Amino acid sequence: MPLTGVDHLAFTVSDLDRSVEWYCANLGFEPFVRYTNEQVGAEVQVLRHQDMPERLSLRRFAAGDREPFSEFRIGLDHIALGVADESDLSEWQLKLEEAGVVCDRTDLPELSIMVCRDPDNIQIELCTTIREDVIGTSIDESGALAVDEP
Repeated sequence: MPLTGVDHLAFTVSDLDRSVEWYCANLGFEPFVRYTNEQVGAEVQVLRHQDMPERLSLRRFAAGDREPFSEFRIGLDHIALGVADESDLSEWQLKLEEAGVVCDRTDLPELSIMVCRDPDNIQIELCTTIREDVIGTSIDESGALAVDEP
């Protein structure tokens, strides 16, 4: 029985409308379907993005914990969304920072990563594709790329 891929990601949020607005305004998602799941006591908004087949499901549980997200608790650490290259990553960073979103960028030999957080402190990464030409390399003390010996 093969798996066909990731269908959707689901985040628990403290304020559904605020989170929907944030993901739509800052990352280009759009509302897809909204419903109440009485069985689990949650209001749910499913978002979609024109560039991705996977959907994002935001859920606010009536009896849910209101503590901010922390990747240090067991469970989800972060979501990483791919961008084509470093130029696109820079454009995303500029767009988000202009909207008042705090971003932190790390450029590694293998890939570049830009990190921000949603209103519930959920870590969102935008990252470039892993560079195949540097796999099996490392950085030496001088900061230069060095080929790792087997």
